[in-house]
Amino acid sequence: MAKKWSEADMAFIRDNFLYMSNGELAKHFEVTRKSIETKLRRMGLRREDKFPRNRVETRKKLSAAQEQRLRKRAIELLEAGLKLVSIGRKKKAKWQFARIIREYPDIVDIANAAREYMQRLKTE
Repeated sequence: MAKKWSEADMAFIRDNFLYMSNGELAKHFEVTRKSIETKLRRMGLRREDKFPRNRVETRKKLSAAQEQRLRKRAIELLEAGLKLVSIGRKKKAKWQFARIIREYPDIVDIANAAREYMQRLKTE
């Protein structure tokens, strides 16, 4: 049978849901974790992520196929930058290398190559 939630129960949830896990709240009210999840959703309460994810952290969890696609795209950008250098469009090439460094910092060898080319273009 469903639990009858009193105003005091809802106030307790509202005050403590950020500090207690769903399991702890469930144990406190002697209900299931699922019922706590449902109650939080119906009350409009939501926890923010404790640690906001950035692109590098997310990429650590990618499959090998996804990693290969990212690596391929980074290599394509590097090749495009080198082509721009060869035809004399150095300003656009710098922009291309900066884009690689910014968007693919976790593909270390490609990012380092882009940094080296940026340094060479600065000294010319």
